[in-house]
Amino acid sequence: MRKSAVETADLISELLAAEVDDRAERRRARRITAARFPRLKRLSQFNVDAVMTIQPAQLATLAHGHYLSTGETGGAPRRQRHREYPPT
Repeated sequence: MRKSAVETADLISELLAAEVDDRAERRRARRITAARFPRLKRLSQFNVDAVMTIQPAQLATLAHGHYLSTGETGGAPRRQRHREYPPT
């Protein structure tokens, strides 16, 4: 192949890759919109006075995020899994 043909093929390849990436991003955005998730919320916007069961110290622990790497619950009680009993 000539040099210009190789450059053209590379350009087309890059354009196709960009199109595939763009379509994937648009598909992702469309699916998120279709799922109708609630709006994003930040811990900094949380009103501690509105929810009396959450202490400011617990909110600070959640904001720090160390519990994510250690597998802890961040001060929240772990959910109990329902125990499965064998059929009788």
